[in-house]
Formats: sequence, C-alpha cells, structure tokens
Amino acid sequence: PLHNPARPSELVGQAAQASVEDAHAAIAAAHTAFPAWKALSYEERAHYLRKVAAHLTSDAGELAD
Repeated sequence: PLHNPARPSELVGQAAQASVEDAHAAIAAAHTAFPAWKALSYEERAHYLRKVAAHLTSDAGELAD
C-alpha cells in the first residue's frame, strides 16, 4: 500500500513489490534490449512510445484499480 506522506493514514494507491532478483532480471533485460532500441531511428522510437502511451491511456481505469 502507498500512503500519503502528509497524512500517513490516507491510502493513495497500491504498488507491486519486487525482489532483488526481480530487479536484477529487469536490469539484465534492459541491457539485452538496449542495442536494438539504440539502432532504431527517432521516428521508430517515437512510434513505439506512442503505442505504449495509447495502451496506458486506454487501460488507465484498469491500471488504477
């Protein structure tokens, strides 16, 4: 649970917890993916980022729950 630091009794959200192993796996995946990402043009990167933004926007209600 995430609490408002100004009002510790106020619950403001939820967040998943990750282990150290989860963090290491995410970092390893990022290192693996970076060369392919770096090879993309700015236009290609922007295209993918816009797609991610569209999915996050369309799923905002579900993500907020």
